Amino acid sequence: MTSIGTVLGRHRNNATLSILVMLFGVALLACGVLLFAVRDKVAPEAAQTLQWIMLGLAVVGVLTLLLGWAIRRGGWEQGELGVRQFPEHSDGTYLYRDIVETCQFYRAGLSVNLGWRREGQEQWQAANGNIGGYYKFLDRFMHGYLQARVPVLMAKLDAGQTLSFRMVTTAGAIRREFAVNMKGFTRGPLETVQLSRERIAFAGNEVRIDDIVGMDVSAWTSRLQFQLRGGSKVSVSYTALFDGPLLLALLEQLLPTQPHVTAV
Repeated sequence: MTSIGTVLGRHRNNATLSILVMLFGVALLACGVLLFAVRDKVAPEAAQTLQWIMLGLAVVGVLTLLLGWAIRRGGWEQGELGVRQFPEHSDGTYLYRDIVETCQFYRAGLSVNLGWRREGQEQWQAANGNIGGYYKFLDRFMHGYLQARVPVLMAKLDAGQTLSFRMVTTAGAIRREFAVNMKGFTRGPLETVQLSRERIAFAGNEVRIDDIVGMDVSAWTSRLQFQLRGGSKVSVSYTALFDGPLLLALLEQLLPTQPHVTAV
């Protein structure tokens, strides 16, 4: 048993790219072998040139294979209790119970980067869509994180506390489209979503929890919509939220008997 519990999987960096690079290296070596096989059929005056070509293919092929191995070296080991970076770093183990905030970076409505941080930690740690099996990593991560985090925050809500969730502003959404990493995404203008047992407040809206008769997440790639008594609706951008899945999980706990429209 490791510090992160039973290991569920290992996700290497640049998994697909590294395979393509190594396949290219193998192809170069194969070309060199083919030239070696037909060297006796080459005119004597071209033999020296052929030797240099074979040598060049062999050297470049080996270097390409080494490059493919190098760019896939390292990644994340995922367990039941958390994740651990490999090769091991002094601060490379993150238990779900210690993580206090997550943020996902989206392109065309799809998550392409997951960031997380501990209490008091300003710098984000991140895993991007280039790791092997990113969406499996994401699903396991969010499952473990929500299992650890939801009970803690529900206890705070039951004690009368108000929780704050950060959200990228409309102005920040434009800047977000040009971000290339989690650091750039989280540096934009931010506002907060306030959640208590009685109400949720965001972007100038304040909604009583008992006025919510349903949540529509069928269009989760853009908006999380609240259906209110009387037929009115308000919505918030799901992809602009930090910890969107956590906020949704808490709302589902606060509205256990309300209808919930799932994604299709």
